[in-house]
Amino acid sequence: HSTARTCIDTEARVQGLALGGFMGVGKTTVGAIVAARVGLPFVDMDGVLVARHGSVAEQFRLDGELEFRRRELELVYELCDGEPRVVSTGGGVWASPLCRGALRSSYTTAVLHAGLDTLQSRLGSGPGRPLWASASTLWRGRQEAYAQSDGAFATDDVPIAVVADRVEAWWRAQ
Repeated sequence: HSTARTCIDTEARVQGLALGGFMGVGKTTVGAIVAARVGLPFVDMDGVLVARHGSVAEQFRLDGELEFRRRELELVYELCDGEPRVVSTGGGVWASPLCRGALRSSYTTAVLHAGLDTLQSRLGSGPGRPLWASASTLWRGRQEAYAQSDGAFATDDVPIAVVADRVEAWWRAQ
């Protein structure tokens, strides 16, 4: 697979939704709820990468972060095929200008937000989260990239079903 491919499909943009945000904000849960409600397939990017290559922690340990990010980019390009779906991206996808640009050209995009205290209470800091040790720095560093989406939704102190309601209503109004 070549990472030099481009991925622009304006038809898909009006049919698909891509959710971004930091690890633990609720992308997978909200995405699955919204997809089920609107009758579209749901793709959890981390889930696909785990099915193909093993746990994220193992991929980082065995292959390195650079290879993991290359796999994410390839998967983003695969998902820019014009098929309508709801996609939950990995936490670092939005930090990549190539991934972010491809998704924004092919999907309506929304980012979910939460503060670090909320995220740590949801995630803990176990070995399944290889980047949690630097979470504070990563979180701050990704805020500008996360702001480059069509919509943004807070998940702090908001029941996940309410976040899903808000995302769905906003997306239907697009």
